[in-house]
Amino acid sequence: MGANLENTDLLQQILDEFKENHIGDERELLFIFHSNCSSRLPPQFRFSTATIGDSSIGKTNANITVLNHFPDEWRLKMDSPSKPYLEKTLTDNEDCRILFLKDTDGKADPQLKNLLHALVEDGYEFGKMDTTTHFSSTKEGKIPRLVGNYCTTGSIYDEELQNRYCVVSIQGSPTKTKTINTRTKKFYSDPKQQIHIAKKKEDSWIKKSLLDLESFDIIAIPGADLIEEQIERPRARRDLKRFFNLVCSIAWLYQKQREIEIIDGKKVLSAHPVDIYNAIEIGGPIFTQSYTQLDGRLRDNYEKIQDLYGKKGSAYSSIDGGTVNWLQRIEIQLELGYKTAKTVKNQMQKLEDLGMIIQHETKNMVYIRPVFTPKSPSNGNSFIKGTAEENYNKIKGRLLGIYGADSGQIRGKTIHFNRSKIKLPSI
Repeated sequence: MGANLENTDLLQQILDEFKENHIGDERELLFIFHSNCSSRLPPQFRFSTATIGDSSIGKTNANITVLNHFPDEWRLKMDSPSKPYLEKTLTDNEDCRILFLKDTDGKADPQLKNLLHALVEDGYEFGKMDTTTHFSSTKEGKIPRLVGNYCTTGSIYDEELQNRYCVVSIQGSPTKTKTINTRTKKFYSDPKQQIHIAKKKEDSWIKKSLLDLESFDIIAIPGADLIEEQIERPRARRDLKRFFNLVCSIAWLYQKQREIEIIDGKKVLSAHPVDIYNAIEIGGPIFTQSYTQLDGRLRDNYEKIQDLYGKKGSAYSSIDGGTVNWLQRIEIQLELGYKTAKTVKNQMQKLEDLGMIIQHETKNMVYIRPVFTPKSPSNGNSFIKGTAEENYNKIKGRLLGIYGADSGQIRGKTIHFNRSKIKLPSI
């Protein structure tokens, strides 16, 4: 398994494995993966994900695809256990640091939800049960911060969700659905395909490789001070920490190719500039999305409204004197395939709040027209200033400027700039 961990294309190899079970959402899969990897880091470096999206869009499949490549003893599904059982399991098994909870339409047990939310924030304290009396004693148990995989049909607008989790949006499209259906037909018609998939689940090289990795007391990011965030809202302080935790998780995965040393009795792992590059490629657009609040569903809906407006937009003499074309909201509802007016009403209100459409309501009808096409950098990242390549070169330039060679150094150790960079689809 060590050979895989020493391959500079490790991230791409992992992504290729994920593609066996999940189509699309490459960035989101890698983000969830690194969130889970952060469970092996000290508690302050851990971060959790909440995966949002419409029903049956693939949220659960994305998380399960990733979870299946982690050792069984590292993870726990919170689908039915009682709260006391979970408390006992998590205190008895310190290796179990990844929790998965599916909360479709808010139907998950409220106690389990509250427990998960507490565990992913600051950990959890509770009264331990006396095994002789079976009553809680005054002696308290302590579970440190864990990593949560939370699947929900909730919204990117939910501030409490944003405070606890990095929100990851899973998208759907007709092309994606067609590809999935084609793969499903092949699976059921070809016994060799079924055997292949079964073997992959049983014999994951990723799972075996993760067991070969060590823990560290400290993870340092040389050049972190050169990173500039361009969003100055108070919560950017929180997300900047999450971004650097993503860098640390990537460095941990690549530890066989990174510098390790002992400083004041602490085992220290140093990140490579390419870890920052890959963190921006993977996480930049996801962090940005939480600020623009333009998740995949809204973006898709807006584009469909634009197309429909070009085809069916009509002028109405009662609005603006008939000088501007409009769409009826019912037309949009039919085009987007929403079953209820309430759903499309909520979606249109969000787009109006973002300044992307204008609504005009009369006694019997609601009319809508698009306003503008939102512009964003080609990589969809506006949380961190500059592209992944620009930041990589900036940090590389500092190291070369200090040491004046074709390779830089971190605390006296040579660092070579021949590392593979992940390439993901533009947003």
